[in-house]
Formats: sequence, structure tokens, C-alpha cells
Amino acid sequence: FDAMDDMINLNLIATEDANNDGKREDLDAAEAWWRRTFKNVPFIRVEGLINNGGELAYGMFSNASVTLSNMAIPGTAYHEGFHVAMHLYLTEAQRNEIYSEARKELGKMNAIQFSLAMESARVKGVNNVSELTDLQIEEYLAEKFRAFMITNESDQQPGHGEDRGPGVRPRRCCRGRPGAGAHR
Repeated sequence: FDAMDDMINLNLIATEDANNDGKREDLDAAEAWWRRTFKNVPFIRVEGLINNGGELAYGMFSNASVTLSNMAIPGTAYHEGFHVAMHLYLTEAQRNEIYSEARKELGKMNAIQFSLAMESARVKGVNNVSELTDLQIEEYLAEKFRAFMITNESDQQPGHGEDRGPGVRPRRCCRGRPGAGAHR
């Protein structure tokens, strides 16, 4: 990875109901999956939500390591694992190809579908695909990957059709989902 990747802080943003939904990541199972999947990438647990420059998060990929909150929602390790795969295992050209494929996928959505996709990815203030940054696209894909790993269903957004799209590509490096059903 390059120096830019080392400065990027990618995180799963906490929602307003972070303290109220009662569903939490099984950190022991998440860490076991992590150690099998990303043996050389540190997995750090913290108490409470992660403060990333004033934005609260359940998990964060930064400085070639991942930090997960004890308040993380189910699948946060998968979400952060997507970022690890994108930035530590792929070249910039490969990432750009995935971003391009995702833009095409998102460009096929109608306004309601696009709005729902952005809401589920916690991307705010974007009305169409041309406004998305690569990092916002990556957040969309990381959430799509998280949903896939939890449910084993390729399409979580209405109107995506049968194509699995770019959101499942990094699964090749993230196999072995024991306990995924327990996160439902």
C-alpha cells in the first residue's frame, strides 16, 4: 500500500440509536475470523464508540490496523475487512476498477433506490452518482459486503437484479465465515 492509504481513516459510522438497539458484534467471533482472514493486520478492541475527528464510529481502518468498538453492530469486522482488502491487498488500478464498476451499478438505480443505497451506507448529502467520491463508493461497497457476509445474500438494495456486482469481489480474500449466522 502507499503512504496515502496509511493516512486514510475509513470507518463504520455509528447511528443515533447506537446505545438502544441491543445488537452487538460478537467480538470474540469477529476477532477469530479476523485472525484467520487477516493474520498480519492488527485487530484492536476499544471500550465505547470510536471518535474519529468528531465522528463516532463502530469500527475504523487506519494505519494498516483495525479498531472495533465493544458497541459495534453485527458485521462491523466484515465492513472493516473490506477496507483492509481494498487498501492492503489491491493495487490502485484494481481499486479504481472496482470503484468504476460500482459507479455503473449505482448509475442504474432510480432516485429512490440510490437514496436507499446511500442511507444504508451512511453516506449523506449525495443526490446522484456523479457526486460520489471514491471513499463514499467504498463505504457503500463495505456495507454491501457486510450485509452479504451476514445474510449470504448478494443483493440487499431494492432493484439490484441478479448481478452480484463489485460488492462481493473482495470475498475471495475473506473466506471462512464460521459463526456468520450467529450475527443475525
